[in-house]
Amino acid sequence: MPRPAVTLSLVSWQKRMLQDYLKGQRALTAVSKIKIAVLDRRQWVMYRQPTTADLAKGAFNLYLTDAQIAKVGAALGAGINISALRLSPDMVKSGAIAFE
Repeated sequence: MPRPAVTLSLVSWQKRMLQDYLKGQRALTAVSKIKIAVLDRRQWVMYRQPTTADLAKGAFNLYLTDAQIAKVGAALGAGINISALRLSPDMVKSGAIAFE
């Protein structure tokens, strides 16, 4: 079941990851936060890499800090802790994730 939005403050290495993976999507130099409109099972990651097909479409795992893991876990409820979120250019285009 989808959960409500959560906003995460990004650390420097996460900003570099976004710049590497979302080339051409938008200028990310001033981004400091990511807002995830809805958390659902398709975004839960436990150190699994995206499939070859998803990689070809630009999907990647945004690994989380310990503080972010706790925040996302609280948003998901039931003590669920995830280590990363699966992101893709399509999620940016659709508005499922936004940058601040």
